[in-house]
Amino acid sequence: SEMCIRDRINIDTVRDWKNKIINQLSGGIAQMAKARKVDTIEGVATFISDKEIQVQSKSGKEKITFDHCIIAAGSSSSIIPGIPSDNKNILTSKTALDLEKIPRNLLIIGGGYIGLEMGTVFNALGASVSIAEFLPNLLPGADPDLVKPLSRKLKKHFDEIHLSTKIVDVKPSKPSGLIVTMEKEGETTKKK
Repeated sequence: SEMCIRDRINIDTVRDWKNKIINQLSGGIAQMAKARKVDTIEGVATFISDKEIQVQSKSGKEKITFDHCIIAAGSSSSIIPGIPSDNKNILTSKTALDLEKIPRNLLIIGGGYIGLEMGTVFNALGASVSIAEFLPNLLPGADPDLVKPLSRKLKKHFDEIHLSTKIVDVKPSKPSGLIVTMEKEGETTKKK
């Protein structure tokens, strides 16, 4: 039988390449800061007042005063209430990029730009991808005229796109995988 693309891709090489790019970008930012004589401190910051923060780093606590502060803390993945976070088959946008193998099928909860990026990547790697978005459109908040051509393209590549759909429940399925209960217009369906 013919091998699918998913079986021909070396996911370890892809993951190593991704980690190399992240390290280069992080190192590049550090070098730019150093070249511009910007001091950096890595740690957990807490606002003490509107002009002062305290940073807990490996070397201890340090107070820093400022006139203006820009908060650029990055992002963190949201966990949807009622969905177990301790199941190896439930991934976040970060853990999905550390996978050791490409899944046969993948349901992505959220049709925003991160969900669609993940879906596009995993579809290109050979996974069957479905999207479930709570709101009635993909890329909520974006200009609908710009979203239409993207939606047409994604409908050709993704297995299913569920809009106005709420994820009600996610439970483990034997021997592996998950059963997802979705609700749309008052009707519930289960997908494995």
